[in-house]
Amino acid sequence: MKNEYEVIDHPYINNINAFLVNLDYRTPHLHDDIEVILVLDGQVTIRTQYEEYNLSPNSSVLFNSNQLHEFHSTREGALILCLQISPKFCSYYYPAISHLHFDSHSIDQHLPNDHLEYVKALMIETAYQYYAKKSGYEFFCVSLLNQMLWMFLNWIPNHNLSEDERTARQHKTERLRRILNYIDENYSDKVLLSEIAKRENLSMTYLSHFIKDNLNQTFQEYLNNIRFSHARELIAEKRMRFIDICMECGFSDYRYLDKAFLRNYGCTPKEYQNLHKPAMPTRKFHSLESSETFYTIDNTINILEKLHDQNKLIISTSPNPLFAS
Repeated sequence: MKNEYEVIDHPYINNINAFLVNLDYRTPHLHDDIEVILVLDGQVTIRTQYEEYNLSPNSSVLFNSNQLHEFHSTREGALILCLQISPKFCSYYYPAISHLHFDSHSIDQHLPNDHLEYVKALMIETAYQYYAKKSGYEFFCVSLLNQMLWMFLNWIPNHNLSEDERTARQHKTERLRRILNYIDENYSDKVLLSEIAKRENLSMTYLSHFIKDNLNQTFQEYLNNIRFSHARELIAEKRMRFIDICMECGFSDYRYLDKAFLRNYGCTPKEYQNLHKPAMPTRKFHSLESSETFYTIDNTINILEKLHDQNKLIISTSPNPLFAS
């Protein structure tokens, strides 16, 4: 089942996940975890319901629980460090976490420069300790994340959601999840807005506005992006004929596929296939709906160890803002 409502796995420490990913595109998706992102290499555009962020290396953003977001990068992709934190992480001693909503996604915009570099070093150190698994790493990771969240809470604008706001958001999230799942499961066939409206017991006008308001794109644009992303993966794999890829992805004619590549990459599908680099040996798995390469544990540790060595000085010399007067 293709599900753009993610259920986050926390393999090493309860309620915490960390990983490196090289991505070209990630469809609009949402999940229960708070997500903190640091761009390590490349350029990436992240879109939310109302905003768009163009990020370069060393840029960072965060997303609230159940905050829809989408990634676009260049043909070369972008290397990103992700930390995912379940609200359950600190619910015992900070129960207000379930009501907390950050009003801005930009970490760079709000933290003072010295604190900002310290926070980014904390992100890298958390991920490194998470995978290095040295004795007592669980305490180390939890300590680092507590510092990070404290700084976000005190520098990034936020407020507590009312019960009515939480209920309304939950209702909207559930509806959006059903719509995204239906599209993602049926994009290779003829997907009609009228059929989704019937399933949701909504008028087509209301549903059209609902999708546009929440995805920041129309129903047809989202459907085309899903089809294009899948086609790009199949073309890069070089196993199928272009006409078969069109049928597999829901394009009724090769001309539509050709236009999609010209619009997104400025080249034809054949030119993209010829320019595409062979699959990296670090690949763990590849999503067909999104163009993402997840690194193996060994390669993740190698990359993070180099970053850890580079950031030792920041961690050791930066005054801890928790104790600043």
